[in-house]
Amino acid sequence: MKTPWVQVGKRIARLRKAAGLTQAELAELTGVQPVTIGRIEVGMRAASLDLVFQISEALRIEMHEFFRMHDNRNAKAEVFDRFLIYGARLSTPELELALQLLSSTLDFVRGHQARRPVAVERARAGRVPERVTG
Repeated sequence: MKTPWVQVGKRIARLRKAAGLTQAELAELTGVQPVTIGRIEVGMRAASLDLVFQISEALRIEMHEFFRMHDNRNAKAEVFDRFLIYGARLSTPELELALQLLSSTLDFVRGHQARRPVAVERARAGRVPERVTG
């Protein structure tokens, strides 16, 4: 099992990449050498609590996000990381609007999928619908 600091380092790396930053750019924002960020990300060095705070400020996310531990990564967790980084940069009204748009869009898509014509379902199943001649 990985030590907590190895897991934190990997999480820092994922969130840094989701933010579109290089190790050098994150190092510059936090006042450390790029090699320090690299060692933290691969678990060769534990970050001090002060440095974790600086990294959270640089990435504009809540500090506790580094400590959400997952034994196995999946696509949903990766997308959530990107969503978290994007959402952290929005103002409160922008975030409210984004949530309303997301909710409305999902309601529309789910409703549309529920009303999908039988011919589409048959085609997906490999059955060709009968032609109607008139």
